[in-house]
Amino acid sequence: METRDILGAAQQLEESGMERAEAESVIRTMQSMVAPLATKESTAAESKAIREEMAAEFKLVRKEMEALEHKLVAMMHELATAQTWRLVGAVFVINGMFFALQQMFG
Repeated sequence: METRDILGAAQQLEESGMERAEAESVIRTMQSMVAPLATKESTAAESKAIREEMAAEFKLVRKEMEALEHKLVAMMHELATAQTWRLVGAVFVINGMFFALQQMFG
């Protein structure tokens, strides 16, 4: 509340029958109670800061998820390669067994 607002409000209280000193005291007390309250500008600034912080956090999370995705794809490729070699080995063993059986009973 600006000084002229205080004086105007004090004058209104004075006109309603309150003593000048008492009116000024009431207005100053009200001003001290209202001053810490958020203003439209302060909440807009805080809201903007929070949105910017959240956007930065989302970018960071997105990068971490992409890194995890690449890591998982690489692990899946390694597993697929290992399974393929196991399958190839099993095919050779089975072929070897069939060859041995053919030689024995053949």
